[in-house]
Amino acid sequence: MLTWFDQNLTGPRKELALLSWNRFTREEALLKEAGFSLRGVWRVDSSFYFEVSIRIDEVNGKPLLIDEDYNPLSVRIDCGRRFPEVLPKVYDLKKVLRLHPGAHYNRADDSLCYAFLYTTGLDFKSKHSLVDLIGVLQSFLLKQYVYERQGVWPNGEPHGPDAFVAYEFAHGCISSDKPCGCSSGADYGACCLIRVQKRIKEIEPLLVKSIAENVRRPVEEIEQLWAKNICKHGRNSSIHGKPYLTNDLLMNNLSK
Repeated sequence: MLTWFDQNLTGPRKELALLSWNRFTREEALLKEAGFSLRGVWRVDSSFYFEVSIRIDEVNGKPLLIDEDYNPLSVRIDCGRRFPEVLPKVYDLKKVLRLHPGAHYNRADDSLCYAFLYTTGLDFKSKHSLVDLIGVLQSFLLKQYVYERQGVWPNGEPHGPDAFVAYEFAHGCISSDKPCGCSSGADYGACCLIRVQKRIKEIEPLLVKSIAENVRRPVEEIEQLWAKNICKHGRNSSIHGKPYLTNDLLMNNLSK
């Protein structure tokens, strides 16, 4: 008996659909095994999603009572066609977080900005599943809870445009055609790049001053290096028209 795949698809499209279907069924089984009640939907374009409720019940094994309208939070975890290359999009189904201060949403499609792609540590291509993503989402909700009471994201962790600035300052420029770090699924150049450029312009004097203090050199000298648009790989850049001086490059240039 022919399956739906045999009847409707051929060639590469069939191969992609089968891979997606197998991933969907595996993720569904793992989520159920972890104790989550869910609704899963596989789409004919080879994408899929799960709707699930997420709770924050404990931290480090200790019971935690959070009486908030986002505990539990009903979400849709949407694994688009670029998954597992990019993080799944996550949607707040009842939009309750929008009523809270500092809510992190992607403007283009109202998905949650729940993690920074390049530092989250998730690797869905080889070793992680959506069960691991649930843990990241629980952490995100806990940080939201702390933020509402302390006014800062926990442990001074950079978020939003500051997360891009911190990462690129340490690791070099993110190419505009790479997936955006905000977990929107779009390319960086079509998503958060303009916001990051604006943020860099705002904090540039502070960055230059901080570098000068750290290496004990005159601010004017650091300003000259900054103006050369040095990026991590030692070539003139830059996506932003600004340098990102990693420690090794900075010291190499100061020693010349």
